[in-house]
Amino acid sequence: MPDIKGSSDPVGDTLSYSQLKRSMNDSHLHDWENFFFRKELLSRAEAAKRKSKKTFDSDWRTHKFIHLYDKICECGNSIVKPLKGLLALFLSMVYFYPFLAGKFKRENLMDSFYIEEGVYLSLRHTVLFLPSSKKNYDSVMESLFAAYGKGNVDMLYIVYVLSSGLQTLISIAFIFLIGLAIRNHLKIK
Repeated sequence: MPDIKGSSDPVGDTLSYSQLKRSMNDSHLHDWENFFFRKELLSRAEAAKRKSKKTFDSDWRTHKFIHLYDKICECGNSIVKPLKGLLALFLSMVYFYPFLAGKFKRENLMDSFYIEEGVYLSLRHTVLFLPSSKKNYDSVMESLFAAYGKGNVDMLYIVYVLSSGLQTLISIAFIFLIGLAIRNHLKIK
């Protein structure tokens, strides 16, 4: 099979891969259907890249989004890549929340209490459907952010809210991509 980047006609390749994908779907060969779907998307990205006249136009964005989708989850075929991304996000935020609150200093670097609070907050923002009580959340927040219990809003708390919201959005995207890959792997054959 020819290399997509070296193709002389990526638009024609896109149509060919699309027809092959449909043929594999009709034949119930879902592994091959996923293979040709990925090739179709990458051909479409190459065609958009060549058609793009300037940075940030719609063709340029199409090219970048498809390559990002391929890099994150191999166009819906990889379960491991988004799972690794979700785990890396979770672990980085475990240490980020206590660091943001100023609780990581040389003398208490290995204090497990603050790590436990980081795990609690990171898990709460990663897996949204886990049950969590307001009382536990308030006690963790008061121990990390002094202004939280007093009703004051300071810059650290605003950064916490923004970073936890960003973590939640990225986690939802990773969970969606994991579910998509599982669905693609478990299609009825």
